[in-house]
Amino acid sequence: MSSLERLFLILSLIFAAELCSAATTFTACSDEKFHQGDNYSQYYEHLDRAHCMKEWAVLVYMAADNELTPYAFWDLYEMESRLAGADNLGASTTSVDVLVELDTFARSGISRYHIFQNDEAYNAKLRLQDFEKMSEDNIHSPKVKWFPETGPGSLRNQKIRFQGFLNWARVKYPAKNYMVVIWGHGEGYIGEHAEIADARELLPREKATSNLLTHEMIYLDILDQVDPAKFVIAGKPFGGVAFDYSDKSYLDIPSINKILADFNQRRGEEKKVEILAFDACLMQSLEVATELMDNVDYLVGSEQIQNYLGLPYRKILDFVQHSPDSYELAKKIPTLVAESYSNDGYQAVVNPKMARTFTVSSIILSEMRQQLLPALLELSRVLKNYLNEDFTHPMELSYILQESASFRGEGRDLGIFLGTLLRLLYEEEKQKGLSPQGVQLRDSAENVLQALNRSMAAYAYGDAYINPGTDENRSYLLGFFKGLTIWLPANPDVYSQRQKEMSSAQLFLFEADGVHWKDWLNGLLAPIE
Repeated sequence: MSSLERLFLILSLIFAAELCSAATTFTACSDEKFHQGDNYSQYYEHLDRAHCMKEWAVLVYMAADNELTPYAFWDLYEMESRLAGADNLGASTTSVDVLVELDTFARSGISRYHIFQNDEAYNAKLRLQDFEKMSEDNIHSPKVKWFPETGPGSLRNQKIRFQGFLNWARVKYPAKNYMVVIWGHGEGYIGEHAEIADARELLPREKATSNLLTHEMIYLDILDQVDPAKFVIAGKPFGGVAFDYSDKSYLDIPSINKILADFNQRRGEEKKVEILAFDACLMQSLEVATELMDNVDYLVGSEQIQNYLGLPYRKILDFVQHSPDSYELAKKIPTLVAESYSNDGYQAVVNPKMARTFTVSSIILSEMRQQLLPALLELSRVLKNYLNEDFTHPMELSYILQESASFRGEGRDLGIFLGTLLRLLYEEEKQKGLSPQGVQLRDSAENVLQALNRSMAAYAYGDAYINPGTDENRSYLLGFFKGLTIWLPANPDVYSQRQKEMSSAQLFLFEADGVHWKDWLNGLLAPIE
């Protein structure tokens, strides 16, 4: 039994008593409202919350033990406030619960909040420096559970913490549908990694410093590739999400999948998490999506270095109050993000630059499995044959990868890659006509593009991807951009550096008739001996 399997077994035993006491039948929740200053324990018991079922629960896991702490307070302030021009239907209501687990850079412990909207008007003039002065004392919603950060009873292991939060919420706040939000820094796919134990209590607390991102990086020309950043764990590969600077920990993607599988199993009825949203950078990739496709219906996230302001929670929570089905909500979120960055959007007031560079998409993971992945494997087979057909083809494909725009970690928008491939074949057809393998490649690329379109519930992006400037070599090809990356390194050195890590991804293990996605990549990018 691996260390991670033992970890999940121990956690299961910890929650066993609580789970056994959970009711198997539920009633509708009453319309009794919680008001600031009320006794929360009395409110919870009178509501008999553990035995009534709401339509939705939004579970936000905030990993803000880093320089993102003030942005966490900003998002919580947004959830609780009344925003001009919004419906302001509430946070937690008769039909919805909003629950947040918060870990900040201060040694104030790990807190769980039941979020309620108050009567305070959202002040659009507040800026980062205002939230840097704030603490947990500025949160109006009731703190319903607390854990120490160090010493006996502390929850320092991210995997234990995340799984504990989900199962606690499921038992204490049952709902028909769950939207899980993983909030924090993100770097995309990484395979399974164990927690690293050290003397965490002794780490200095003077200042949150980051080697992951800097404020300057956010505003870099998005068409320029920047070197992958390194986390504070020595030797850690690029990837992961929810970085904790004090504990030197993070969530890897296979562990998230196992935790969600456990959560779904405890819900019963062959349920999946209805929506998983990454409020983090670089997480909307095909590698991440394929890893999670068995346990999530819809995946929401950004393939870009996204704004630290995060998702537009006030807009999203208002929409959830209408009790939409999960598809409606997943489809709506990209629109709400775009609205928040529009000329009169409340996030654009704070950071107008991100209206140009944001990306967000919602993926239908069942369609991705049934349509997109088989089409990709066929494309791999055809690409391999195309590379072997003529000695010039590998050079041409290498060139378009090197010249195409990429995000950090060498992720490239899948739609843009397909569009670039089709443009290459179009030029080849004009000059000398397409070979038989060229015809097959064109047909296969068009088939993947159609499957990609069917797999997207919705997507939105800034005008940088429509009008990137005067350098046509960096064009994002109008109409092809979809907001979903795939790992396509530009040269053998980069491929060699991350191949071992990426080879554990389900995308690389997925096969049909003996064909894998990596087959053509190995042919194009295998280091020259």
